[in-house]
Order: sequence, then C-alpha cells, then structure tokens
Amino acid sequence: MYEKEIIFLGAKQSGFLALKEIIKRKIKVGLVMVKDNNESIKLISLAKKNNLKILKVHNIKNLKIYNLIRKLNIFTAISVSFPLILPLKFLNLFKNGVFNVHYADLPSYRGLYPTIRPIINLERYAYITVHKMDEGIDSGPILIKYRIIIKKNHTGWSLYQDMVNKIPAIMNNSLKKIFSKNKEFLLNDERLSNYYNTIPNDGVINWSWDGKYIINFIRALSNKDDTGAIGEIGDKKLYIKEAIFKKIKIKKAFEKIHTNNRPFCFCKDGIIIIKKAFIIY
Repeated sequence: MYEKEIIFLGAKQSGFLALKEIIKRKIKVGLVMVKDNNESIKLISLAKKNNLKILKVHNIKNLKIYNLIRKLNIFTAISVSFPLILPLKFLNLFKNGVFNVHYADLPSYRGLYPTIRPIINLERYAYITVHKMDEGIDSGPILIKYRIIIKKNHTGWSLYQDMVNKIPAIMNNSLKKIFSKNKEFLLNDERLSNYYNTIPNDGVINWSWDGKYIINFIRALSNKDDTGAIGEIGDKKLYIKEAIFKKIKIKKAFEKIHTNNRPFCFCKDGIIIIKKAFIIY
C-alpha cells in the first residue's frame, strides 16, 4: 500500500466536501492546490482551518510548481473539480498517479456538461466515475463508478447537485483503492467513448423535434438561475425553464402561436405548452 499522503487539487463545493472527507479519514494532505478565484474561497478556508499548505495556481506549467512537488516527494494526488487541464509532465510527478472525479459515465460522456446528456437521452441512471488521469481528457483507467437514479424531476443542475452531495461517500469508498498497490481498473474503452465540449444544439430548441425529446432538453438545460433552454415563441426569445407536452395530431406542423397569454408551440408530434420562462428579448 502507498503511503496515505496526497496533494489535493480542487474547487467549488465538491472540492470542499472532498477535502473535508479526506481530512476526516486521517489522510495526510501535504499541499492543497487551488486556482485563485471565487470558486476556491470555501476550500481555502477549510485548508487554513486545518493548517494545510496552500498553493494558488495561475499557470500549471510553472517550473516552480514542479520543483515544489518533487521536493515534497508525495506519490498520490486527488483532483475534484480542479479547473485547469493537467499536462502529462505534471501527472508523471506522482508515482501512484493523479485520480480525478468525473460527474458522468465513462467512457460514454467525456468532457463538459456531463449531467445534461443522460437526461436528454432518457437514461435511467447517471454515474460518478473516479479514474486515474492520463494525457487524454477523461480517458484514464476507471477505478470506481457510483450509480445515481435519475428522477423524473431532475434537471441537469439538480442532478449535478445530488452528485456533489455524494462526494463524501465517493471519497470514502475510493481512498482504500487509491492507496492500494494492487488496483483493479475497469477499461475506459476508447471505442465506446464520446467527447463533448458544448451544450447540445447550442442550447436552442428545434420545434421540429419530438415532444418528449424537447421536454427532456428543457429539463436538462434548466439551471439554478433564470437561464435554460432557448426557445423562440412568436417574436420573443425565451429561456424556457418548464413545459409540458401534449401528443396530438397536427395539420399545420411547426406553426408557432399564442393564446390567452399561455405560449405554446407545435412540435413534430404534438404541442409544447410553456409553464415557466424568462424573456431574453
């Protein structure tokens, strides 16, 4: 078993919860690396409270960082929501490797916006994946997967929040495996991989889609603020937060109309009635 000491890289609430659990499990933290922005305030406060060394990173390729890590001689790093891409030269500093938490099923959903597509694709489960990082994006061997049921009322944002709340359990279940010298990895199969770095269709609803697909598109893109899927209703452009689908036979396909101040649109196989939306312009 490798020595139970790590360098931690993190940000956001997920990074805070992960570091808190790592400290709780009596894992020695030799250094906490953060990007110097508002997303790291709570994490920095936790590190200071526990007298941990903190390094605010602007350029991950800075040679001073590499020299510091070599001097610390720590074999393992854990990354949770760290916003910078880690180059292979950095990963190679750690004999045991750098382990990352990804909020999606690998290899199916590599890249950004990982909680959007499982909802759009009507999948029953979402996954949190812990994997060992390599030179690719979310392409390293898989250490553990944690399954979460996608509820009917889940939005992309609320699903992400539920995943963040699972981080302490994920850390608890992963740490023993991370430090083991005889790890059993799952294949992160390149042939089954999909990489995404944009929101589907740039977040814009196509009213010629199937009604159920449109509803799930709206759910998936509904955010914590007033933003969401973009839809054009008449001469208005809206962020649509909530809608319902009624399956009906349509003679005039794709016509857009207003009635009684309740906007709705024809889609491929019915009508989408807008229940909650905010005007963009």
